[in-house]
Amino acid sequence: MRPDAWPLVGRAAAIEATSTALGEGPPQSLVIVGGAGVGRTRMAREALTWAERHGRATLWAAATAPAAHVPLGALAHLIPTLEEAADPLVLLKRATQAVVEAGPAPVLGVDDVHLLDRLSITLLHQLAATGEVSLVLTVRTGDGVPDPAAPLWKDGFATRVDLWPLGRAETEQLVSTVLDGDVETRPPSASGGWPGATRSTCGRSSRKGAGRAVSPPRRACGGGKGR
Repeated sequence: MRPDAWPLVGRAAAIEATSTALGEGPPQSLVIVGGAGVGRTRMAREALTWAERHGRATLWAAATAPAAHVPLGALAHLIPTLEEAADPLVLLKRATQAVVEAGPAPVLGVDDVHLLDRLSITLLHQLAATGEVSLVLTVRTGDGVPDPAAPLWKDGFATRVDLWPLGRAETEQLVSTVLDGDVETRPPSASGGWPGATRSTCGRSSRKGAGRAVSPPRRACGGGKGR
Protein backbone atom coordinates (compact mmCIF):
# COMPACT_ATOMS: atom_id res chain seq x y z
CA MET A 1 0.00 0.00 0.00
CA ARG A 2 1.31 3.45 -0.91
CA PRO A 3 2.22 5.63 2.09
CA ASP A 4 -0.40 8.24 1.12
CA ALA A 5 -3.05 5.50 0.97
CA TRP A 6 -2.60 4.46 4.60
CA PRO A 7 -5.55 5.49 6.78
CA LEU A 8 -5.14 8.41 9.14
CA VAL A 9 -5.50 7.13 12.69
CA GLY A 10 -5.21 9.25 15.81
CA ARG A 11 -5.06 12.48 13.83
CA ALA A 12 -8.55 13.90 14.50
CA ALA A 13 -7.20 17.20 15.88
CA ALA A 14 -4.86 17.65 12.90
CA ILE A 15 -7.66 16.93 10.43
CA GLU A 16 -9.91 19.44 12.18
CA ALA A 17 -7.15 22.07 12.06
CA THR A 18 -6.75 21.39 8.35
CA SER A 19 -10.42 21.84 7.52
CA THR A 20 -10.58 25.00 9.63
CA ALA A 21 -7.52 26.59 8.04
CA LEU A 22 -8.35 25.68 4.44
CA GLY A 23 -12.11 25.89 4.54
CA GLU A 24 -13.06 29.04 6.40
CA GLY A 25 -12.73 32.71 5.53
CA PRO A 26 -9.66 34.11 3.74
CA PRO A 27 -6.81 31.74 2.83
CA GLN A 28 -4.88 30.48 5.84
CA SER A 29 -1.79 28.30 6.04
CA LEU A 30 -0.62 25.25 7.96
CA VAL A 31 2.80 24.31 9.31
CA ILE A 32 2.89 20.60 10.16
CA VAL A 33 5.77 19.75 12.48
CA GLY A 34 7.04 16.53 14.00
CA GLY A 35 9.90 14.07 14.12
CA ALA A 36 11.09 11.87 11.27
CA GLY A 37 8.57 9.15 10.44
CA VAL A 38 5.68 10.64 12.41
CA GLY A 39 3.56 11.18 9.28
CA ARG A 40 4.09 14.82 8.29
CA THR A 41 4.05 14.11 4.55
CA ARG A 42 0.96 11.91 4.86
CA MET A 43 -0.87 14.67 6.73
CA ALA A 44 0.17 17.32 4.22
CA ARG A 45 -1.01 15.14 1.32
CA GLU A 46 -4.34 14.70 3.10
CA ALA A 47 -4.65 18.47 3.44
CA LEU A 48 -4.14 18.96 -0.30
CA THR A 49 -6.63 16.18 -1.07
CA TRP A 50 -9.15 17.94 1.16
CA ALA A 51 -8.52 21.22 -0.68
CA GLU A 52 -8.99 19.55 -4.08
CA ARG A 53 -12.31 18.06 -2.99
CA HIS A 54 -13.45 21.56 -2.14
CA GLY A 55 -12.55 23.04 -5.51
CA ARG A 56 -9.18 24.56 -4.74
CA ALA A 57 -6.16 24.35 -7.03
CA THR A 58 -3.21 22.52 -5.49
CA LEU A 59 0.53 22.48 -6.10
CA TRP A 60 3.16 20.22 -4.54
CA ALA A 61 6.91 20.41 -4.07
CA ALA A 62 9.38 18.41 -1.99
CA ALA A 63 12.61 19.95 -0.76
CA THR A 64 15.88 18.02 -0.86
CA ALA A 65 19.41 18.84 0.20
CA PRO A 66 20.79 18.79 -3.39
CA ALA A 67 18.02 21.09 -4.67
CA ALA A 68 18.93 23.62 -1.98
CA HIS A 69 22.12 24.44 -3.89
CA VAL A 70 19.99 26.10 -6.60
CA PRO A 71 17.80 29.13 -5.85
CA LEU A 72 14.15 27.95 -5.90
CA GLY A 73 15.48 24.52 -6.89
CA ALA A 74 12.70 22.50 -5.22
CA LEU A 75 10.07 24.80 -6.73
CA ALA A 76 11.57 25.07 -10.22
CA HIS A 77 8.87 22.89 -11.81
CA LEU A 78 6.25 25.44 -10.76
CA ILE A 79 7.96 28.42 -12.39
CA PRO A 80 7.80 29.27 -16.11
CA THR A 81 11.16 28.89 -17.82
CA LEU A 82 13.10 32.12 -18.07
CA GLU A 83 14.91 32.92 -21.30
CA GLU A 84 18.02 33.95 -19.44
CA ALA A 85 19.38 33.94 -15.93
CA ALA A 86 17.36 36.28 -13.78
CA ASP A 87 18.20 38.08 -10.58
CA PRO A 88 16.49 36.99 -7.35
CA LEU A 89 13.83 39.71 -7.51
CA VAL A 90 12.74 38.61 -10.97
CA LEU A 91 12.66 34.97 -9.86
CA LEU A 92 10.53 35.86 -6.85
CA LYS A 93 8.12 37.86 -8.98
CA ARG A 94 7.71 35.10 -11.56
CA ALA A 95 7.36 32.39 -8.92
CA THR A 96 4.77 34.37 -6.96
CA GLN A 97 2.77 35.02 -10.10
CA ALA A 98 2.89 31.35 -11.13
CA VAL A 99 1.54 30.15 -7.78
CA VAL A 100 -1.10 32.85 -7.37
CA GLU A 101 -2.42 32.23 -10.88
CA ALA A 102 -2.39 28.42 -10.60
CA GLY A 103 -6.16 28.28 -10.19
CA PRO A 104 -8.98 29.07 -7.77
CA ALA A 105 -7.80 29.73 -4.20
CA PRO A 106 -4.47 27.92 -4.71
CA VAL A 107 -2.91 25.75 -2.03
CA LEU A 108 0.84 25.13 -2.18
CA GLY A 109 2.21 22.15 -0.29
CA VAL A 110 5.94 21.95 0.39
CA ASP A 111 7.46 18.95 2.13
CA ASP A 112 10.58 19.26 4.32
CA VAL A 113 10.76 23.04 4.33
CA HIS A 114 13.83 22.88 6.58
CA LEU A 115 15.80 21.74 3.49
CA LEU A 116 14.85 24.70 1.28
CA ASP A 117 17.25 27.39 0.07
CA ARG A 118 16.91 30.92 1.37
CA LEU A 119 15.19 32.32 -1.71
CA SER A 120 12.51 29.62 -1.51
CA ILE A 121 11.92 30.48 2.15
CA THR A 122 11.56 34.13 1.18
CA LEU A 123 9.03 33.15 -1.48
CA LEU A 124 6.91 31.20 1.02
CA HIS A 125 6.85 34.11 3.45
CA GLN A 126 5.93 36.46 0.62
CA LEU A 127 3.10 34.19 -0.55
CA ALA A 128 1.71 33.89 2.97
CA ALA A 129 1.79 37.65 3.42
CA THR A 130 -0.20 38.26 0.21
CA GLY A 131 -3.22 36.43 1.62
CA GLU A 132 -3.96 34.96 -1.82
CA VAL A 133 -2.41 31.52 -1.29
CA SER A 134 -2.68 28.89 1.42
CA LEU A 135 0.52 27.06 2.33
CA VAL A 136 0.75 23.55 3.72
CA LEU A 137 4.31 23.11 4.95
CA THR A 138 6.06 20.28 6.76
CA VAL A 139 9.06 20.74 9.03
CA ARG A 140 11.03 18.06 10.86
CA THR A 141 11.78 18.65 14.50
CA GLY A 142 14.59 17.32 16.68
CA ASP A 143 18.35 17.04 16.31
CA GLY A 144 18.72 20.81 16.19
CA VAL A 145 16.86 21.11 12.86
CA PRO A 146 15.98 24.80 12.28
CA ASP A 147 12.37 25.76 11.61
CA PRO A 148 12.38 28.39 8.85
CA ALA A 149 8.57 28.41 8.91
CA ALA A 150 8.41 29.48 12.56
CA PRO A 151 7.88 33.19 11.76
CA LEU A 152 4.73 32.24 9.85
CA TRP A 153 2.91 30.72 12.82
CA LYS A 154 4.49 33.11 15.32
CA ASP A 155 3.24 36.11 13.32
CA GLY A 156 -0.24 34.67 12.81
CA PHE A 157 0.10 33.79 9.12
CA ALA A 158 -0.23 30.05 9.75
CA THR A 159 -1.53 27.48 12.20
CA ARG A 160 1.06 25.15 13.69
CA VAL A 161 0.00 21.49 13.82
CA ASP A 162 2.17 19.23 16.00
CA LEU A 163 2.20 15.50 15.23
CA TRP A 164 3.24 13.03 17.90
CA PRO A 165 3.83 9.25 17.85
CA LEU A 166 0.68 7.15 18.04
CA GLY A 167 -0.33 5.33 21.20
CA ARG A 168 -0.39 1.54 21.37
CA ALA A 169 -4.14 1.26 20.72
CA GLU A 170 -3.91 3.63 17.75
CA THR A 171 -0.97 1.74 16.27
CA GLU A 172 -2.83 -1.56 16.58
CA GLN A 173 -5.88 0.00 14.94
CA LEU A 174 -3.75 1.30 12.08
CA VAL A 175 -2.04 -2.03 11.48
CA SER A 176 -5.26 -4.03 11.76
CA THR A 177 -6.96 -1.77 9.20
CA VAL A 178 -4.09 -2.04 6.73
CA LEU A 179 -3.61 -5.81 7.07
CA ASP A 180 -7.36 -6.52 7.31
CA GLY A 181 -6.96 -9.03 10.09
CA ASP A 182 -5.95 -9.70 13.66
CA VAL A 183 -2.66 -8.20 14.71
CA GLU A 184 0.01 -9.64 16.94
CA THR A 185 1.89 -6.57 18.11
CA ARG A 186 5.51 -6.50 19.10
CA PRO A 187 6.70 -4.61 22.15
CA PRO A 188 6.41 -0.79 22.00
CA SER A 189 10.08 -0.45 21.04
CA ALA A 190 9.40 -2.10 17.67
CA SER A 191 8.02 1.10 16.16
CA GLY A 192 7.63 3.49 19.07
CA GLY A 193 4.28 4.60 17.64
CA TRP A 194 5.92 6.24 14.63
CA PRO A 195 3.73 5.58 11.55
CA GLY A 196 6.76 5.50 9.25
CA ALA A 197 8.44 2.77 11.28
CA THR A 198 5.16 0.88 11.56
CA ARG A 199 4.70 1.01 7.78
CA SER A 200 8.23 -0.31 7.22
CA THR A 201 7.77 -3.13 9.73
CA CYS A 202 4.42 -4.18 8.30
CA GLY A 203 5.76 -3.99 4.75
CA ARG A 204 8.48 -6.48 5.61
CA SER A 205 5.98 -8.71 7.38
CA SER A 206 3.61 -8.66 4.40
CA ARG A 207 6.40 -9.59 1.98
CA LYS A 208 7.47 -12.48 4.19
CA GLY A 209 3.91 -13.78 4.20
CA ALA A 210 3.42 -13.51 0.44
CA GLY A 211 2.87 -16.73 -1.46
CA ARG A 212 1.80 -18.84 1.53
CA ALA A 213 -1.38 -19.27 3.48
CA VAL A 214 -1.68 -17.41 6.75
CA SER A 215 -4.41 -18.68 9.02
CA PRO A 216 -5.58 -16.90 10.99
CA PRO A 217 -4.30 -13.66 9.35
CA ARG A 218 -2.07 -12.55 12.22
CA ARG A 219 1.09 -10.64 11.46
CA ALA A 220 3.61 -9.17 13.84
CA CYS A 221 3.95 -5.43 13.48
CA GLY A 222 5.34 -2.70 15.67
CA GLY A 223 3.22 -1.68 18.59
CA GLY A 224 2.85 1.88 19.73
CA LYS A 225 3.69 3.51 22.98
CA GLY A 226 1.72 2.49 25.99
CA ARG A 227 -0.49 5.09 27.57
